[in-house]
Amino acid sequence: MGTREVPFTREVWIEREDFREEANKKYKRLVLGKEVRLRGAYVIKAERIEKDDAGNITTIFCSYDPETLGKNPADGRKVKGVIHWVSADKGLPAEIRQYDRLFTVANPAAADNFAETIN
Repeated sequence: MGTREVPFTREVWIEREDFREEANKKYKRLVLGKEVRLRGAYVIKAERIEKDDAGNITTIFCSYDPETLGKNPADGRKVKGVIHWVSADKGLPAEIRQYDRLFTVANPAAADNFAETIN
């Protein structure tokens, strides 16, 4: 299996669903004041946020523990989640197409003309 380098830079992007200002105990992603691991990288802690005029979060300011690359924190603290991320300035542009069901029926082979069941 091959390998690849994923640069860890000052600014990273995460999915919007991977952060909450407040969360219940079952939420295993980044929460303000809590820690989470960036997949394949370090443990980070959300310190503060910025919002736009509409109240949408625009920036999450975090600190990271430089001793946690590839290992658990040395002091034994528990990190309860792992999230995906990408370097903001090293990421490559991509077009993502999300499709729903390919066919309009559960068994297209049973149709007289399966092409008519394409969604």
